[in-house]
Amino acid sequence: MFSRMFHCLRVTPSPVPGRVIHVPADDMETSRARRRDESSSWACEIVYVDDKDQRSERQITCRSLNGYGGITHIEAFCHSRERPRSFRIDRIVELFDLSTGEVVDPVSHFEMLGTVGVLPYEDKGFTAFVQIATFMAKCDGEYHPLEMDALEAAITAYAFRFNGTDAMIEGAMARLPAIAPDGGDVAKAVKRLRGSPIGARASRLILDHCSQIMIADGMHHAQEVAWAVELGAALKVAAA
Repeated sequence: MFSRMFHCLRVTPSPVPGRVIHVPADDMETSRARRRDESSSWACEIVYVDDKDQRSERQITCRSLNGYGGITHIEAFCHSRERPRSFRIDRIVELFDLSTGEVVDPVSHFEMLGTVGVLPYEDKGFTAFVQIATFMAKCDGEYHPLEMDALEAAITAYAFRFNGTDAMIEGAMARLPAIAPDGGDVAKAVKRLRGSPIGARASRLILDHCSQIMIADGMHHAQEVAWAVELGAALKVAAA
């Protein structure tokens, strides 16, 4: 349904103010992860010490959390290296929550993320909806305040249409800085909507709002339009 190029699209999260990204030149840790779980699209900044005692500061976006008998590793896309990477949680010495800018405990935070996912709501259609809308707002590399307003309008429309609450809207808006869905996350989100009882109605709703999000900043990047056309085609199938 989606092209290989679409699956490779990246959304880079906004950095924590005052932080300097640094990655060792011989950084070679790779990830073989293919699957995505409920943590996928959650972004953060970490200070990491590898097995050579080299310290690095990175922006990463989760794909999955792994381990035996508990969560021990993060499979992620490292924006600082522009490659997939695997990170041991016990080697993360600082974790910055992009939603708040606060330093949080890595172990407890990733345990929570593995349980509730990027948004702590049972309505997984809502999570899929937010991921798709957020992608459209951020995929061109510019996150304009007017796009944020259009994104909030989309999230609010979903909550009103499907018996959501003000708390859902406020919670989603608060966590948006830490949500950086890539093309693969969007493809998974559309698949989730397609299999949902409200999938057709939610897909039609996001179709209406994606165009409003895209034009909110008054700029039309050719690539952004091409991505929107491909996403629109997939959503029309889900909405049928």
